[in-house]
Amino acid sequence: MKQKFKNKVVLVLFALIFVCFVALRISQFTASQEDNNTNQTAANSAEVVNAEKDDFSLSLEIREPYSNTTYQIDQQGQLDYQKLLLGLQANPVESKVLTPDQIVDLKTDIDQSDFFDLDSAYRPRTTESEITISVLNISWGNNENSVLCEGDCPNSFNNLVDRIKNLWTNQLNIENL
Repeated sequence: MKQKFKNKVVLVLFALIFVCFVALRISQFTASQEDNNTNQTAANSAEVVNAEKDDFSLSLEIREPYSNTTYQIDQQGQLDYQKLLLGLQANPVESKVLTPDQIVDLKTDIDQSDFFDLDSAYRPRTTESEITISVLNISWGNNENSVLCEGDCPNSFNNLVDRIKNLWTNQLNIENL
């Protein structure tokens, strides 16, 4: 009887050791997967952040019937803004420096918009005398594209133009509070 009891105790101990071993392996695997996910997320973030160090320049010109507005962003994140009315300088060039987060967000938007795959020109089928023309030039690392858009433009292009304009108008709204 004692021998059967000892055999059962040994069997239970082996079962407990086996269960503990399996639980340990599962927790190690789960931790490994979480580390891989964390490393992948960090790598994706680092890719966009490292893109800050790439050569980068952007210029946007918006030609309207009675005014021209230009936005230029350089490698260091300086945003220059100027508006011309009827060909006359309405205001001097104004500048602000974008934060690193603003630069990363802008580059992420550019990347997600597939800007470098857009055609060089989008023109309407009819000619209208009072149409807005937008010209966006972006050079980033080895990628460069210049897109002229009159009238109906791709949504991704319009979203980028609005994003760039908002970088300036958000500053104005904050200063005017």
